[in-house]
Amino acid sequence: MLAVARLDPSGRVPAKGVLSALGWKPGQRLEITACRTAILITAAEVGRHVVGGRGEVAVPVAARRWCAIAPGALVLLAALPARAVLVVHPMSTVTCLLHRVHTRLLREHDAR
Repeated sequence: MLAVARLDPSGRVPAKGVLSALGWKPGQRLEITACRTAILITAAEVGRHVVGGRGEVAVPVAARRWCAIAPGALVLLAALPARAVLVVHPMSTVTCLLHRVHTRLLREHDAR
């Protein structure tokens, strides 16, 4: 499941739909890891983070900075239920991936 959401000034992202797809409810403990181009969120028994009461996740400032996600920025949320992972993608990553797809599509179209 995919969703687009905007981080609030504190770095919280509303994620009710994708959290529901993962079966995560308010109070669920989470582990949040910043990777090279995205933030991975997994359920954890003793995680330092938690799903908020309104179905939001507070993304730590260090993770946001690592991935160049500013407060108020739009992000793509990807729930991967088979792996029990929520991936937070900055729009810069989405733009780059779509640029590649569109370039290939147009090249194929022009070759007809």
